[in-house]
Amino acid sequence: MERLHWKQWFEVGHDTIDFEHKVFFSLIHKLQNLVEEVHDKDAALRVLEEIYKYADFHFTSEENVMIEAGYEGLDRHRRLHQNLLALLRQNIDDMEAGAIAGPEVVTFMFWWFVEHTVAEDLAIATHVKTRMLRQFFEDAHPKRARPNLDGVA
Repeated sequence: MERLHWKQWFEVGHDTIDFEHKVFFSLIHKLQNLVEEVHDKDAALRVLEEIYKYADFHFTSEENVMIEAGYEGLDRHRRLHQNLLALLRQNIDDMEAGAIAGPEVVTFMFWWFVEHTVAEDLAIATHVKTRMLRQFFEDAHPKRARPNLDGVA
């Protein structure tokens, strides 16, 4: 697989989420190096365990952002997180058992990261920004009606 590099379009526009995504991405990059350059399966499995634990932490952090922002898609997003953790655990177990090779796990991790970040996490950041914009208008002009910015009354 081509060397993985951070792309600015991976960012969703929420400082905490973007920071945590960069850490997560660096772990995937480390895994790729261990699998494709060093060829150390034991070290790769240790990094996969680290990725699993970091993903669990990050998902909790992200869910707290959703709760604080009143994000309506929280339950659905939480289920996605649970499914992703289950898929990651399956990949770790399969690699440990020799059922899949390290490069397959790297590809899985990269596509999981990109698809989930771009498709799902961007919606959270957009919701938070919209909520902050509404609050800004309410704080700046509490007696004036806020403009209808989203087409919804």
